[in-house]
Amino acid sequence: MNYKLIAPEVQVAAVDAGLRFDGSGAGLPSALIASGSSILVDKSIVKAVRLQHYDAARKLLLIEVRQASDSGFAIAGVSQGRAFVAHTLPAQRVSAAMESVLPAEVVQAKEAGKTIFRQGSWFFFPFGRSGKVQVFHFHPLDDDHVAEQVAVPKYVASHVYVFGMVTHPEHRTLYFDKWHRAVRVARIA
Repeated sequence: MNYKLIAPEVQVAAVDAGLRFDGSGAGLPSALIASGSSILVDKSIVKAVRLQHYDAARKLLLIEVRQASDSGFAIAGVSQGRAFVAHTLPAQRVSAAMESVLPAEVVQAKEAGKTIFRQGSWFFFPFGRSGKVQVFHFHPLDDDHVAEQVAVPKYVASHVYVFGMVTHPEHRTLYFDKWHRAVRVARIA
């Protein structure tokens, strides 16, 4: 099947979502890059972008990105005024693709009835910490997310807990008056 670089239905859904796909890019650090209100597509890597599903209520696109040797799926949309693109597992609908990137700990917390908060690529849910921990003040979770207090258990370094304010320059600030477990979104290759 022959596709234009960016299929017309992708552009139509993108306009409704407040997003723009720009296929003029080349030499980008990745096949798709979110920038402002646009998704830049590296035309030297990407052969076609096809719409798999559009969730009009949530204004999210599930797209298939075809490259020379393989293809993959991504969700694209606008969150807090900025474009984003997140790679997902293959899916038929946006909701299934969104579930595919949820970390197991977040799914378990959701099933247990805990309130889940999200800030960019991080999820937070109430969780009592116990045991010996090392507490850091105004400590980064990653390059852009900073928490007022971060606790790391002595023997389980992969677990991170936050308390107080969690900031990011592009997202609204979260405030926690109890310790919350912090879990990063699952990365899909």
